[in-house]
Amino acid sequence: MVKTIEPPHHHFHQSKIESFLNLMKVYQNVLLSDEEKKNAVFIIAQNAQEGVYGGAVLYKKNLYTLHEKIRKVLLTFLPQQEEVWTATTGYYGAKTEITPLKGIADLNLKFYSILFEKFKEIGSKKNINFLCLTLTSQEYIKTKNKGFWPYIMEVSPESSHDLFQGMVTLQ
Repeated sequence: MVKTIEPPHHHFHQSKIESFLNLMKVYQNVLLSDEEKKNAVFIIAQNAQEGVYGGAVLYKKNLYTLHEKIRKVLLTFLPQQEEVWTATTGYYGAKTEITPLKGIADLNLKFYSILFEKFKEIGSKKNINFLCLTLTSQEYIKTKNKGFWPYIMEVSPESSHDLFQGMVTLQ
């Protein structure tokens, strides 16, 4: 099950949100400020076997905190824009030794397809035309190689420990 949780409903799903944020902190060193958490839209994926196993957090971020290449492009086309919607994703499921490789690939494809559909739903609802992304290199490869996330800009990590930055269109 994949559920979208808007700010007015955070208190109903606090344990799911905290589980997801803890996974992001441990595996990706992603920390959100209290203000970012308060105003974020969460997409949480969970099942009975693994509990919370992935999702995304969408939140507004100051343009000047983004990667320089992304910032320059946005300032060229949107010079009055101060904040943009960003998303950070995490997939932590299907890592057991008994899951066949084809099963893992199918789960990955399904997870990232559903996630992008949720992005488009949120984009339509909130009038968001694009998202700035922060992904691990592995997530970027999964979304890029399958060709179902329409990247309009990509900034590769400068080291193996850095995260991929990019932009996708939601149109």
